[in-house]
Amino acid sequence: MAQLRGRRAAVARRVADELIERFDVGEIRDRLVKNLSGGERRRVDLAAGLIDHPHVLVLDEPTTGLDPRSRQVVWSTIRDLVAEGVTLLLTTQYLEEADALADRVVLIDHGREVAAGTPAQLKSQVGEQRVDIIAADAAGFAALHELLRERFDVTPSSEQRMLSVAAPGESADLAQVAAAVHAAGIAVDEIALRRPTLDDAFLALTGHTTSDPAAAAHEVAA
Repeated sequence: MAQLRGRRAAVARRVADELIERFDVGEIRDRLVKNLSGGERRRVDLAAGLIDHPHVLVLDEPTTGLDPRSRQVVWSTIRDLVAEGVTLLLTTQYLEEADALADRVVLIDHGREVAAGTPAQLKSQVGEQRVDIIAADAAGFAALHELLRERFDVTPSSEQRMLSVAAPGESADLAQVAAAVHAAGIAVDEIALRRPTLDDAFLALTGHTTSDPAAAAHEVAA
């Protein structure tokens, strides 16, 4: 690819070596692209796109189907490119990816923009942080619901045996909830302070629920 773009053989080899090292694909350098796995091929495609040091780079779902190690390599490269001044437009169905990488996010539902802003701005539209408590069993879930609804603003989810307690204040809310659960002696699998995610924002802003098949059709431009 470097030679096709006008590089002399020696320069092309140097560019290729640098990109092979950057994307950690040295073990496949002598294999034909048609014989690579999907994840390996995506890393090679992205490397080939960086031969000319672009000012603007468009990536269409670059990490779909990648294993965790390959995804981290791509994420690291994207951060490096942005730090070098490259303007990057990324489309992805992984909202965690958009949250981790994007300065500005546009949420698209069935081809229509539903919201835009920084990840923090979008998440702030769907409520404050919460405390999630997962009961050890169904009996514990019922006991927790009875206990906590008298003192807190509680949203139950029986399918997950989880109770979500609105916690608009500081981490003291976590301490209060944990103390109440501990005093009651009810066994739990997990209790944690959580903040809204971009998944929460997407579901709230589009009106979907987590069980809605249409929720799988979203896309994000970051």
